[in-house]
Amino acid sequence: MVMNPEDDSRTLNLTVSIRGLAESQYRTGGLAAPFYGGVEGLAGIRTHQRYFDALRVDQRVSELYTESSFSGMYRTEDTSLTVKGRADAWFLSQNGLTLVEVKSFRGAASRLPAKGEDVHWAQAKLYAYLLLLQTGAASLTIELTYVSTEVDDDIVILRETETLASLEAFFNRLCLSFIESTRSLRRYIAARNEANRAASFPYDGLRDGQKLLMRRVMDTMLAEGSLLASAPTGIGKTIATLYPALKAQANGIVDRIFYLTHTTATRIVAETALADLRAAGFLVRAVTLYAKESLCLEPDLYCDQRRCPYALDYYERLPEALSELYRLQVINPESLLPIAKKHRLCPFELSLDVSSWCDVIICDYNYVYDPRVRLQRFFADVGETYAILVDEAHNLPSRAREMYSARLELDQLTDVYTLLLNKELGPPTEGSDDLKAMVRRAAEETISLHNELAAVASSLSENEEGPKGFARIDASIQAHETVMTETFLAAKRLPAHLIGKLSRLYRTYALLLETFNEWDGKLPLLHLWFDLAFFIRVGQTLFDYTYLITLGKTRSGRWQLSLQCLDASDRMAKSVSSQMARVYFSATLTPM
Repeated sequence: MVMNPEDDSRTLNLTVSIRGLAESQYRTGGLAAPFYGGVEGLAGIRTHQRYFDALRVDQRVSELYTESSFSGMYRTEDTSLTVKGRADAWFLSQNGLTLVEVKSFRGAASRLPAKGEDVHWAQAKLYAYLLLLQTGAASLTIELTYVSTEVDDDIVILRETETLASLEAFFNRLCLSFIESTRSLRRYIAARNEANRAASFPYDGLRDGQKLLMRRVMDTMLAEGSLLASAPTGIGKTIATLYPALKAQANGIVDRIFYLTHTTATRIVAETALADLRAAGFLVRAVTLYAKESLCLEPDLYCDQRRCPYALDYYERLPEALSELYRLQVINPESLLPIAKKHRLCPFELSLDVSSWCDVIICDYNYVYDPRVRLQRFFADVGETYAILVDEAHNLPSRAREMYSARLELDQLTDVYTLLLNKELGPPTEGSDDLKAMVRRAAEETISLHNELAAVASSLSENEEGPKGFARIDASIQAHETVMTETFLAAKRLPAHLIGKLSRLYRTYALLLETFNEWDGKLPLLHLWFDLAFFIRVGQTLFDYTYLITLGKTRSGRWQLSLQCLDASDRMAKSVSSQMARVYFSATLTPM
């Protein structure tokens, strides 16, 4: 959500995505995705494209448009709300205009809600209204289409006919409700901007170089550009970046500030600087994000969102907890955990939800750059202008290479295989033979992958000529494309069938976890499932000339298969947008 107060008017400009607007009114239940949901991003994209291809040859369709951008506006006396998003598809036919909202699902179509999900219908209706405004049509058909990621022809289409008048009423109701829900935040932002424009630098004097650094930071905010600042330890780089960033925010130049840290020590320095700024008259609501594991109140369940009491019915209890957090200026584990426990809410998810209402977010590099944990709520659909302040930035290149690398350990496969062999299915019941077959198949696929990789490791240890183990994985890999020692093998080419084999194993585990969702001993399987997901994602979408596939021993002596990123610069550049002012500062940015 974007809030841009205009200096020459009492009108406040708000911007919200169509998805955000729909979810603000229709998001209910717990954190767990439904069994048919939880589709990985790449699988969802491929499913959408497959359905678009089917529409292109559909005899009903005379003109087809996919991934079209729409924007609309709703106004009250003091607020202008812009709603925007990108619709999946719409087409013209003999029967008129049709808006298509596509949702991917996995598993059996029988598990889909008979009438579709309310939040999906809300998104579709918002797109439909904006489409009618654009085309000038008086009515249309909405097709809410659920498409299987696993079976090509498994498609469920739900249809409704809507008029411009009915959709306009729906659009207006959601927009007005959204505006009303933001009034307390808007009052806070007005007070914050007034206070922070008037507040002075918190210390009596400036250290050598601080004034120049603050000027350069403000120039970067104004230009939404990028600054590399090399300055010695002791100059006061933290306050010299936060102070101008807060001034830029108070004057509507940036909407939100991210302060990225590498260590606990630098995080504390940032929190201390903000405390000094508050003492000098600044009004700053800041949240410090911690790793999920360090905040977890049910570690034995390891994010099993279908069972964790802090995840069930999460969205029903969220508003009251947020209302309490809005009264705070400092949101960290000390202030967050008591409220999370009181309302029985996942502390990590609560910290993310309250971050949308904070001025400054203090967090690790990975919350902005790491594709696994990047804050999609901010960066997936950029509408705000951000200030990204990166402390100790000399650490970022090596951290970035790790963020884009994926790993699997052979011992993980061994542990999961042992776990599956010992899986107790209980007394015979209807369908128990199918369950036994499912567990047996998962065990067989697990040990098959393990043995294939172990053969490579064995060939290295035995000093055989040439990478025979890898040749068994993919005969196209030649000796001149590899580096090999007794404990390490690296190749530039990804074995052709490896990702396919891993994908099959991932799907098998998904079905197993879905079937045995209350299995107490599944933590090793969950860990491996998550690692497989990222390994497949890297192999399918990122692996290129900047990567090596490696098999080698870790320092602890465990064999590890990895997709190792050697140069993440291009991906890092693409992860930031033109609406981000970036300041990278350190005492050791040399040579520049």
